Amino acid sequence: MATVNITKQFKSLLTETVKFRGEVIMIDETLNRAKVKWGSYNIWVSAISSLSVGDNVLVEDTSIISKLPILPYYDVEVL
Repeated sequence: MATVNITKQFKSLLTETVKFRGEVIMIDETLNRAKVKWGSYNIWVSAISSLSVGDNVLVEDTSIISKLPILPYYDVEVL
């Protein structure tokens, strides 16, 4: 009977990439990059065409993947 390593199976489900939603606060067209606000951080990432300041974007690792639709966004704090 084969041994099942639950920890190894769980780790195989996790991805190494980091994805997050951010807001474009500055665009540098000469270097094709954008400064994105992510929580309390501002980071530079590779941009895509047709971006404008204030757009919500999906960032994967260090690149903008796509623009996101404008939807209501709420932070919920559970006490």
